[in-house]
Amino acid sequence: MLRSARLSLWLLILVALPSFAFAQENSRVLQLMASAEKALDAGEIATALRLTNNALAVTPQNAELLAFRARVLAANKDYAGAIADADQVVKMAPKWVSGYDSRGSFRFMAGDFAGSVEDFDKSIALRPKVSAEHWQRGISLYYAGNYEAGRDQFAAYQTLDGSDVENAVWHYLCNIKLVGKEQARKEIPATKLDRRVPLMKVYALFKGEGTVEEVIRAAQEAGRNEEESRTRNFYANLYLGLYYVTEDQPDKALEHLKAASIPAHEKSGYMWHVARIHAGLLEKERVSEQGAKK
Repeated sequence: MLRSARLSLWLLILVALPSFAFAQENSRVLQLMASAEKALDAGEIATALRLTNNALAVTPQNAELLAFRARVLAANKDYAGAIADADQVVKMAPKWVSGYDSRGSFRFMAGDFAGSVEDFDKSIALRPKVSAEHWQRGISLYYAGNYEAGRDQFAAYQTLDGSDVENAVWHYLCNIKLVGKEQARKEIPATKLDRRVPLMKVYALFKGEGTVEEVIRAAQEAGRNEEESRTRNFYANLYLGLYYVTEDQPDKALEHLKAASIPAHEKSGYMWHVARIHAGLLEKERVSEQGAKK
């Protein structure tokens, strides 16, 4: 987020301060929140949380501050706490689109897929013009088991971005549940060049025109820097894991998804949570199967 956008947010926050306190406290709140943003960006979550709590002590009934604290709590993997703050936000600002989007994301992170879809639907109801771009909703629909709606969401997104291999793959992941592997491959959306390595190799793999080895080799090629190399490794493991899910090879799927969900890949953001969540689901299935055999 641009610094100017952050400043605008904190100026909005200051409007909530009582007029008699504004002159004395506005500088303090701005300083606290600027420092909290900096700390969160640097991964200093405990510091960000402390500073945000100090700001909330000045203006406790403030939706923007609560929304920011929810982000901090989610970064600290306190998804229940993030959802609780987001609950307050949507009560205080029931027409704030970002409030529902954020709570939907936190619910997804907590494994509440149906609740996540519900919030994303509320967000779209408030701003229907952007419904096609809501790929997060498509992922939640997949995990909620609503594969047809998920496929339709990814088909809609394809009209906005025809160079996103991830979108095409998720269309396939949903569609395979509806029409089977062979037909789903025929219907996988055509995709232009996605410059993120190794995603074009991933695309060929899911279309049945490439191999696992080609994905791995592409990912192992040195990136321009350490961060690019890490990102290549993350995408390779995430989508190889999901590929093995479709090939009914849960052990290999779990191996790759666990590799994608290590802490070093957390910078990959939302898709890191996808890897973490799917690995957790596979581990639960394994435990359940082992229990059934006893």
